[in-house]
Amino acid sequence: MQLPAALNRAIDAEAAQHDRKLLTRAVEDMSFRYRSRSKDTGAFVSTPLHRAAYVITRLPATFAAVAAVLTEIKNRMPEFAPADLLDLGAGPGTATWAAATIFPSLQRATLVEQDAEFIATGRHMLKSAGAEPLARMEWVRGDLRKAELAPHDLVVISYALGELSERDATSLVNRALQAAKVLAVIEPGTPRGCGVAHLARAAMLAAKAHILAPCSQEGPCPMLARKDDWCHFAQRLERTSLHRNLKSGELGYEDEKFSYMVAAKEEFVKAAARIIRHPLIGKGHIKLELCTPGGIVTETVTRSDKENFKQARRAKWGDAWVLGANGTHQGVRK
Repeated sequence: MQLPAALNRAIDAEAAQHDRKLLTRAVEDMSFRYRSRSKDTGAFVSTPLHRAAYVITRLPATFAAVAAVLTEIKNRMPEFAPADLLDLGAGPGTATWAAATIFPSLQRATLVEQDAEFIATGRHMLKSAGAEPLARMEWVRGDLRKAELAPHDLVVISYALGELSERDATSLVNRALQAAKVLAVIEPGTPRGCGVAHLARAAMLAAKAHILAPCSQEGPCPMLARKDDWCHFAQRLERTSLHRNLKSGELGYEDEKFSYMVAAKEEFVKAAARIIRHPLIGKGHIKLELCTPGGIVTETVTRSDKENFKQARRAKWGDAWVLGANGTHQGVRK
């Protein structure tokens, strides 16, 4: 995945405002603090230098995760063409950029962010980009715990729900569900982030919403019974030269791991199963670990099963495992 050219220009402009050595130190500090999994992002994104470091290192990764989730929504609900977006905990507007990329139908967005400096950063980035991703973008400074949420086709809570208490997070999901036709919650792909996604799932089910992804069923999650494992996925993102230089990275890409949950008010055709690990490619066969309505199963697709084998070769961790040409569930044990 690549960032839009306009967004890359905006990131470069943010970096150009700061001394490169100081910015490199801030990026290192930001990476350390992120790895420590601090609950409150705002606690360490409090200066212009650290906000620039966030824009350079975390914004691209967050964009990639949100874009991956929204692409799954598009795949599961191909007729869903949202006209407006509510971006809750918007930061500098990352999820709005991602949504505009995935859904050309979007015309308007309301971005709710508590940090006035992040709002200023987002607005400055739009000027630097030379083009806004949507025809109309309204920034609202507000506390997610208290904000009144007007109806929107698509509501996204991206890397923000985990900053709230369990009670406040549940309340926000309930209010967001009332406002949304489709609600997406995205969190870091850590055990804690997975827990936040499952908290959202419980609220979604209690509100009688339909779980669109990643789950293939709405019963108890089989992943919760597994020790030292949790539900998460990954999206590969191409690094720019600026990103590589400031992070001293040798690879031309990075993998952002994330957990998520999506609910919709309408019913839809569920995925038969979800691939929850990288497919294991052997000699003449491919093993897929799947989360299915019947639990977690490992299926082997052999070369002799030509159509399914072709599909399995293209399959990736996180993909829905869908109906094959022969009308059977690919890889799902009957």
